[in-house]
Amino acid sequence: MSNMDQERWVRVRERLRAEVGEDVYSSWFARMELAGCDAETVKLSVPTRFLKSWIQSHYAERVLACWQAEDPGCLRIELT
Repeated sequence: MSNMDQERWVRVRERLRAEVGEDVYSSWFARMELAGCDAETVKLSVPTRFLKSWIQSHYAERVLACWQAEDPGCLRIELT
């Protein structure tokens, strides 16, 4: 993973925190980490299946939109 990817991830997290607020961010996104990315997919890891399921069903589109604001070529988010 490149430094550019890491820097982009920092900006995506800041954008997400600003959109959802500190409490929601701390509850659902604070433990999410960048696992990797390729041309069209960003891979994010979370520590539990419950967290993965909750983020996928409630916030996947928002996370993708935040990432696309930094990298319009990103087409999908994959949670592991």
